[in-house]
Order: sequence, then C-alpha cells, then structure tokens
Amino acid sequence: AHMNDLYPDVKVLWTGMDTFNEFLTGSDFDTVHGIIGRPTVLWDNYYANDGGDGFIGRILLGVYEGRTGDLTEVLDGIVNNPSIQGGLTRLAIATSGTWFEHPDSTSRQEQVEDALALEAPRFLGVGTDPALPLELLMDTFNSKTLGVSGHREFESLIDTLETRLEAAPLDIESVLSNMGELASLAARLNVLYTTLYHSRVDPEMMDEVVYPLRKVRFESEVVLYALLGLTERLAGRPGTAFFDEADGATQRSSECRFQFSTEYSERLINACKGRPPVDRGVELVPAVPIPQTPISTAQEWVYKPFPVPCSSLQVFGLPGAALDDEGEIRWTPPYPGRFSGSVICQNNSAPEPSLGWTRFDLIVLP
Repeated sequence: AHMNDLYPDVKVLWTGMDTFNEFLTGSDFDTVHGIIGRPTVLWDNYYANDGGDGFIGRILLGVYEGRTGDLTEVLDGIVNNPSIQGGLTRLAIATSGTWFEHPDSTSRQEQVEDALALEAPRFLGVGTDPALPLELLMDTFNSKTLGVSGHREFESLIDTLETRLEAAPLDIESVLSNMGELASLAARLNVLYTTLYHSRVDPEMMDEVVYPLRKVRFESEVVLYALLGLTERLAGRPGTAFFDEADGATQRSSECRFQFSTEYSERLINACKGRPPVDRGVELVPAVPIPQTPISTAQEWVYKPFPVPCSSLQVFGLPGAALDDEGEIRWTPPYPGRFSGSVICQNNSAPEPSLGWTRFDLIVLP
C-alpha cells in the first residue's frame, strides 16, 4: 500500500526473483508489479563480481542472455550492474546493447562482433588487428555471475579426451586427434597475454588482464605438459619429467586467485597419468633450443623449432611470423620489447604419429 503512495515519476529498482538470476521472464515480475502498482526497473546483477572477488577473482565476459524478449515490454528499464574491471566491462556490457536491440533474435556471435566493433576506436594498434585476441579473451572468460569463468571449447576437449582415455579398447586415432586439437588451443592460450599486449588494446583493459592471464598461462602449461607426458606414455615410456613439469605449473597456478576452467587441468593430469606406458607407435617430437643471438627490430629472426617435419606446425605470440616449407619460423620484429612464442608440432598420421610443443621468451633490441 505504501508503495502505491509514491509519486508516479519515482522509479522502483528490483533485482528480480533473486539477487542473481540465471533466467528471467516477463511473468517473473507480475506479482511485484501488482503490489507496487507500477513497472519496475530491473537492477540486473548479471555481471556483478564485487562480492568476495578480493579473494576469488572472476572475469565475466559472457554475452548477455537468459532473458526473454518480453522483459522490454513489462519493465520500465534495465540497469546492468557492471563488473569491477571497468575496461573489460565495456566488452560485456556492449553485448547487452545488442540484446536490447534484438532481444528475441540476436546470436552470441552477433553480440561479440558488436562489442568488438564498439571497442575498435580505442585500439592503439600499428597494423595488427586486436579483434581476434579480444574475441579469444571473451571466449577464455566466458561466464556471468552465476558461472565459473572458463573457455568452453577448452573444457569440452578435456571432457572428451578424458572419456576416450578411459575407453576400452583405446581408439588411438581419436585420442591423437583430440590431443592435437587441445594442444593447439592450449598453445594459443599460453601466450594470449603477449598476443593481446602486442595487439595494442586499450591500456586500461590490458592492465586488468595481467594477473587473470597469468592463470590462463599456467593452466594451459599444465595441459600441454600433461599432453607431452601422455605422448610419452603412448610411446611406452613413463613421461615422468613432463608430469613433474605439469605438477610445477599446477603449483604456480594455485598461487593466482583468478578463476579459469576450474579443476579441468587437474582432471586431465590424472587421466593422462592413469594410462599405463604401452607403445602405441606414437613419438614425442623434441624441441630445438632457440638461437642465442641478439634480436633486433626490423631484422629477420629465423628458428627451426623441431628437428623433424611437422604435418601441422603452428606458432602463436609473434605478430606477423611466417612458416616456410622447411619448418622454420621467419619473423621480423616490428618494434623493441619482450615477446613470447608458443609452437606446436603435430603429425597425426602413420607411420609415426607425434606431438611436440615449445615455449620461449625473446627480448628484441632497438
């Protein structure tokens, strides 16, 4: 009754059926609107991460979804309570703008593309397109308040590999294909920080991802070392050194409070260690040490990371790097600074399927 006595132009904010809501529909507001005699403004905590995030860090870059289109008809407005990372929040909140325009028909890809287009004027790039690493960043922390930040494809690949490793008999061809896909994605995530930094995104946004992307680096290293250990197991060897490296990366990851696909890397280690050493005709490709020569701006740097041919050779983290027919990386640094590279070698076919990975840091002089 007292609410009915409010002046007509007073706005009433309500969070919905709960403080945080996975889903909301227009009918969820029928009762409260009947009680107060006016439509409410939804105070949506979809991206709110200010409760406890000093202890558990969450980056929330999922698109705005889980709300039916009739909300725009029954509400007096929607206010999004943003995350505490002001720069990153621009990406997330922008996806809600696309939803407001087309609440019944928008897709996740449309929302992401619109968010990147709105961010484009802030790019400080010198010929590098920051949209691709920013899209990967949104994929990497794909979540909202009621979820756990993580990369859904990364998680799916680990789920699938875990299942295939437990199957009997072992489908080695499917396992190797799965390992290759996961290794490729993990290698890319491993240097996402340097890729994003050298794409020259807005400095405010870059500052906010320094520590979250340390978590991603260490978790991806856990996965990559576990995959190398598994490769050794499939070659009939114990792979102890690689599993030790994976355990070390796990320890480093535990020292970073931010969330990223929680428990997935631990599950993968256990699944890989659970395979007994049996020679399946698979081989590990050892990495070649990087040349210990000074690297200068505008001078081509050449490095052959693996001693054998790779049917699939991928390099991440070095902007503009090219691969030649001899399996060499050819890269001309665009400017001085620190760069990190991550390289995957795959041979999934007979006579000897193989996998290799290496990571390196480079200092480029003027």
